[in-house]
Amino acid sequence: MVGLFDNCEIQITCPKCGHKTDKRIRWLKRNSKYTCVCGNTVNIDTKQFKITIAEMDKAYFDLQNTIKILHE
Repeated sequence: MVGLFDNCEIQITCPKCGHKTDKRIRWLKRNSKYTCVCGNTVNIDTKQFKITIAEMDKAYFDLQNTIKILHE
């Protein structure tokens, strides 16, 4: 299922060099680390993030379904 927020970007800062990298939420759903331009591997704890995004997506799709039902 494609999520409502999948194309939104989140900025991640490398703890070693401070370089800022934008990552889309759909990328963060599938990955938990990336290599910065400085060569540092940045580990991202995405467990709670994935849970929260899934809850937000579900709430949005539930709202859409409720609106459809009300308009029938």
